[in-house]
Amino acid sequence: SFSSGTSNEFYEALTKLKSSKGVVIDLRDNPGGLIEEAVSIAELFIGRGTIVSYRANGEERIFTANNPKPSSVPVVLLIDKGTTSAAEILAGAFQDRNRGVVIGQTSFGKGSVQEFMTLKDGSKLELTVALYLTPSGRTIEGVGIIPDLRVTESELKVKALQILGGLAQLGTKN
Repeated sequence: SFSSGTSNEFYEALTKLKSSKGVVIDLRDNPGGLIEEAVSIAELFIGRGTIVSYRANGEERIFTANNPKPSSVPVVLLIDKGTTSAAEILAGAFQDRNRGVVIGQTSFGKGSVQEFMTLKDGSKLELTVALYLTPSGRTIEGVGIIPDLRVTESELKVKALQILGGLAQLGTKN
């Protein structure tokens, strides 16, 4: 999940890998979490531009990448029906920015922004106030992220490595 510190842990693991051939990011059954953490992970690979946005209460909120030296390694992202919320935002950003290949099954489709309102008795009410949009303006809510390549669970690992190998070959200078 994308909890506080996830992007730092991800960065440390990525640094230890020292893999110039590529990375597979497994977002299957990821329940999402903090949008800022997903944006920080996206920014490691996406140098500049929109990661996700939404409009609430008449104001537009845009989360952008601003990384002058993003990683250029090939990326494959694995998704399934259990991929939700911030995990879908990450997959959608990679897909829309042509920064990675998303494979697997269509994600859950939880792309709503909630705010909490405290009532007089101290209880809280959760309200949906907006829908997240991918960089190209697609909504995730109720639709999910449709993979670039639909792959069954049994084929997923083999296909991910095949795609990664092909992308690494494309990036190799002749």
